Parts: sequence; structure tokens; C-alpha cells
Amino acid sequence: FSRLITGRRLTIAEAYMRLLSYSANSGYVERIEALQTLMHYIRFSEKVSMPINTARVQIALMKNAVKMHGDRQAQLELMSDFSTASNGKENVIRRLLKELNLIEVSETPGSFTDQILAWDDHVHEPPTEKHHSPSLLVLSAFIKGMSKITVSYYDMSNKQRMEEIFLASELLGIHSQIGIRFSVGKSGARRSYLFIPSHEWTASSFWKFWEERREMLTPFFEGLKVNAQRRSDV
Repeated sequence: FSRLITGRRLTIAEAYMRLLSYSANSGYVERIEALQTLMHYIRFSEKVSMPINTARVQIALMKNAVKMHGDRQAQLELMSDFSTASNGKENVIRRLLKELNLIEVSETPGSFTDQILAWDDHVHEPPTEKHHSPSLLVLSAFIKGMSKITVSYYDMSNKQRMEEIFLASELLGIHSQIGIRFSVGKSGARRSYLFIPSHEWTASSFWKFWEERREMLTPFFEGLKVNAQRRSDV
């Protein structure tokens, strides 16, 4: 019913604004629901020849418009491009992809991972950007056309945020894995490492790994606490 009465460009914009409206520390369920709405209108668009690339362009334009808060002219120009992109004409979308410095991804069914176009094996979460969240982090990778990302944490205290990474990645068709960053050695000669416990790309395999080795990894968990305390003392 909503598809019959609502324009595609409006629903994509509204879904992104809903996603943005929830702070990084709340709205976990709402953020995932907003992503589900966003992907629904991307995947089931019948009138656009390049639905995925069109959506990536439009979301990137919305993201830039939000960043340009206070610059009314720049925002109007970005929203003009947003409206122009709504028809999904290939020459327009390819021009905007180039202007936004984004790669073109295949429109065939499947995830970005199957295409192996781009990836980032060291992403920090939570980022320092205002209003950021795990969902927005994964959405940023979607906009850039990344096939996979590795998200770095310093400890295991952010279980819900880690869960959100996996859920958002599944919705957007991106393979994500989580790594635990730690350091060893004396002050002034410390070495940093990134421990990636599971390469199976799912939340269930990630948590299963920890549960099966909880006793054996107790010293590792204690070391993470010590490192956390040292960071807070700096």
C-alpha cells in the first residue's frame, strides 16, 4: 500500500533521515527497521534501470546535504541532483557516481562480496563522527561499493553494537567481520595486533567461537581490561 502512494525518492530520503535521527547509543531496533525500509525500496524498484547505483548516489547526496548544514545553497544544489537522479537514467547516474568519486557496482542479484570490488580491513567503531552508529558505518561501506569490511573493537563490551554490525551487513549485502584490537609489550615498545576470531561472516559463528573457548581465553579477556584501564589513565 505504501508503495502505491509514496514516491521512491521520498521513501529513500525518509528512511535515511530516520536512520540518522537515532543517536549512536539508542534506537537499535529503529535503525535496523529504517535499513530494512531503505533496502525494500532499492530492491523492488521496477521503474529504475540502475536501482542499486541510483540508491547509492541518492544516499550519498543526502549524506552530503546533512554535512552541509548551514550552507543553504549547497544543500539545494545537492537536493537538485538528488531529484535528477530519481529517474535512474544511466548517463545521469554514471555522471553523479564520477562526481561523487564512487565506483559503479553490478546490478545483478547478489551481494557486493560476490563482486569483490572494494574492501576495508581496518574500520574503527564507534567512530568519532557526530550521530554515527553501527548501521551508518555499514551504510557508508554500501555507498562506497565495498565488498567486505573488518570492524575493529578494543574489547567485548559492545555486544549489541557488534550484533548491529552483522544485522546491517546482512541487510545491505556486505560481508563483515569483527576484530579485537590489543597491544602487548612494555611502554615505548608496544606492538598492536588485530585478532579476528571468525571468518564465517555471521553473528552466530562469532559468538560461538567465544563461548567454546571462554575458559581458555580468560587471560586474553583480562588483558583487554588492563589495556582499557591504561587507555583511560592516559
